[in-house]
Amino acid sequence: MTGMWPVRDDTERLQWSFTPYVGVGPVRFGMTSTRIREVVGDVLTPRRRHGGDASVELWDERPPPATGVPRTRPATAVMTTYHDDSGRTAAIAVDARNRPQVTLDGLALVGRVPSVLEDRFIDRLSATGADLRYSLQGHPWSSRLGLLLRVQRAGDHVLTRPVMACEAWAERFGDSHEGPLPEVEWRTFEC
Repeated sequence: MTGMWPVRDDTERLQWSFTPYVGVGPVRFGMTSTRIREVVGDVLTPRRRHGGDASVELWDERPPPATGVPRTRPATAVMTTYHDDSGRTAAIAVDARNRPQVTLDGLALVGRVPSVLEDRFIDRLSATGADLRYSLQGHPWSSRLGLLLRVQRAGDHVLTRPVMACEAWAERFGDSHEGPLPEVEWRTFEC
C-alpha cells in the first residue's frame, strides 16, 4: 500500500507481457472495442470513456487488497485503450496502482519506482540498439519499441504507468503537443 491509495502487490495482479507493435496480454493493437470486450470480459469490465475520447477503459470490479484502510477514492480504470480514427486500438496505458503487471522480456513495467525502471530501461535499450528519447515532461520512451514510461501518483509516491503504441503511432507518440496520444493521457497523474 502506498499512502491512502492501495497499490496491488505483483502477486495480486494479472501477469501479462508486452510484445512491441503486437499488444499487451490478450489486447492487440488493431482490435475494435467490441473485440476487446470479447477477450477481456471474463477478467476486466470494459467501459466507454466519457467526454467523447476514442478510448475504452478496462476496470477490475474486484475490491482493492485488504489493507484495513477504507477506500477513499472511487476505483479507477486498470487499463485504457486509445483508438485511431478507424476505431482500432493504437495505444494501451496501464494504471500504476492496480492491474495488470506488464513485462517486456522479464522487465516489470507497471508500478515501479521511475528512476530504477528508467535505469533498467536504458540498459535494455543500449543492449538492443533501440532509440532512447524523452517527452517534454521528461518521460523516457523508445519509438523502436513503441513504449513510453509515464508516471502516476499513488498517495505520496509516484509510480510508473507504461503506455505502449502500435507501429503507426510509435514515431511520435511521446510528443505531447503534436503526437497522436490523446491529451487526456498526458493529463493523467492523480488517478
